[in-house]
Amino acid sequence: MPDSTTLFSKFYVCFKAVRDGWLEGCRPVIGLDGCFLKGIVRGEVLSVVGRDANNHIYPLAWDVVCVENKETWKWFIDLLMEDINGGLGAGITLISDGHKGLLQVVKERCPKAEHRQCARHIVANFNKRFTGQAYLKLFWRAVRASTMEKFRGVMEKIKSIDTHA
Repeated sequence: MPDSTTLFSKFYVCFKAVRDGWLEGCRPVIGLDGCFLKGIVRGEVLSVVGRDANNHIYPLAWDVVCVENKETWKWFIDLLMEDINGGLGAGITLISDGHKGLLQVVKERCPKAEHRQCARHIVANFNKRFTGQAYLKLFWRAVRASTMEKFRGVMEKIKSIDTHA
């Protein structure tokens, strides 16, 4: 408000039917991300999505916060893990961007979860230093490799272009 009065802090949504559907029919792999709200109302939406049996995106929970930071991610992860009976994250894989606050919260709140970074975010950072279609094609081939042997083969091709890549 113009007089600096705060009327909103945050809110969290995880519908029981959606949660039950995720628990019953989805793999224990979830993606975490945030995006900006633009317009009259400012803030960020933090969301958690899974994949259903048809490999379609399955929205699990979301919240709206004033800012994406360690505190808001901690609040969100705590509520989420309580809703899905996730405990310390054993048996769950989390995929996210490299947001510093989120990385710290996952280590603290879900130490037993498998945590990986999203390939799209990795390639965005990779492409800042190593540009060109050859790198991008090889990167995505490495990401999609279904065996360690195939992965190592693609990585050798990347190294043949530039050992630092």
